[in-house]
Amino acid sequence: MEAPVDQNPEFRRWLETQNGYTRKVLDWLPQRGALRTRLAALAALADVVTAVPQVSLAEGRWFYLKLEPGEQTPKLYARDVRARADRELLDPDTLPGGDASHWAID
Repeated sequence: MEAPVDQNPEFRRWLETQNGYTRKVLDWLPQRGALRTRLAALAALADVVTAVPQVSLAEGRWFYLKLEPGEQTPKLYARDVRARADRELLDPDTLPGGDASHWAID
């Protein structure tokens, strides 16, 4: 395993060289300002849009993961198709372990 960046001067120099090259290439692009503005606008959407990347249907229910703006961990939900009602089934952040552990639904 590599030493952390602050304890590995060779890797640190390599990172700084790569950063310098990348900065030189990006600064050269005439459309850099417009590109930066567009990327910032897209990044801002991640903070206001609820993400539901996949839905699975089983026995009249949709099962899906939902990530609300500002959250780091998706929650598992079920939606009764006929009743049009959503129900949270599992919030990994409520599982035991606190800050010492991380739970995720894959």
